[in-house]
This record gives sequence, structure tokens and C-alpha cells, in this order.
Amino acid sequence: MHINIYINKKIKDKNIKNATEEYLKRLSKYCKIKTINIKKKDNLESILRDSKYSILISNKEKSISSEDLAKNISSLNINGISELNIFIETDSNLIYDSSFCLTYLNFSEEIDYMILLEQIYRSYRIINNEPYHK
Repeated sequence: MHINIYINKKIKDKNIKNATEEYLKRLSKYCKIKTINIKKKDNLESILRDSKYSILISNKEKSISSEDLAKNISSLNINGISELNIFIETDSNLIYDSSFCLTYLNFSEEIDYMILLEQIYRSYRIINNEPYHK
């Protein structure tokens, strides 16, 4: 699976950057992930139109469990969808294939990105029947 994660700004906090780099390294075993910084001039509508499957991450949406996220990722693979575009806190007036929140707590977009990577990593561990904790 190829996963594109769209965020509105670059990660500046050193600790968050280190954590996200660690999750990206761990995830490389399971999928290809690309992080794309959205600039104001980017046209989200055209990105969505060309998207194979798109998910909006927003704290205004319903929360899902790690197990449900794993089922969703697995289902996409089974149905032949090899590319997933995930948008963190972008325009909620656009049409996405799915949407959910990571937590009802309000965090910065940087922390949401880190949590998303952790949840994707956890999902792949669940899909592959591997323990999450060492």
C-alpha cells in the first residue's frame, strides 16, 4: 500500500520530528508513506478527484478504534486499492471517501500527524498478527 499523508505545515518540534521519523522507519516494512505539505495554492479538489481513496482526519468526526482502522486498511488492500490519501484537518466541506478522528482531544497538527503514524503502525501490527509492544 502507498499512503500519502497531507498536512498543512512542516514539523518543527524536534521531539515530534524524531518520533515521526521512527514511525516512518518502522512503517517502511509494511507500506510506502509520503508526507506532503499542503500549500495554500494547492488544489485539494483536484487531489481528491485523482485520489483512489481519501480519508479526512478531523476532531469533528467520529472516533474509530485501532482494530477498526486495521480492518479498514486491510479491506482496502483486499479490494485492490493500493493508494490511500489521508488529509489531516483540511477543508471538511470537500468530499472524502471516509472520515474519522484520532482523538477528541485538541492537539496541534504536528501531534495529530505523529498519532496518525502510530495508529497506522499499530494497524499493520494488528493486520500481521504481530505484538505491538516488544
